[in-house]
Amino acid sequence: MKKEIKLKNLGFPSHIRGFNYILIACDYIKNINPYKMSVTKEVYKYIAKKDGVTETQVERCIRFAIEKAYTFGRLKEYYNKRPTNKQFLIDFVKKYI
Repeated sequence: MKKEIKLKNLGFPSHIRGFNYILIACDYIKNINPYKMSVTKEVYKYIAKKDGVTETQVERCIRFAIEKAYTFGRLKEYYNKRPTNKQFLIDFVKKYI
């Protein structure tokens, strides 16, 4: 519940798939060392298998959600430029989870 509220406060629209994928990714990342993980090989694969989609779709959905929060939300207050998916996921897990 706390993660969802934090994401919404940052400006992430909760109706898009990327929002849910970020939540799943956070749960996955908190159980491993985020600095040694491979986002494309581990996290996207895990989410894709769980949701029945491709890894490319997962990556695109997360990127789209971050872009929306950066453009229309409060994410600009924390980053000078739009963060990469991995950068955002690691930062979010470290700060809020």
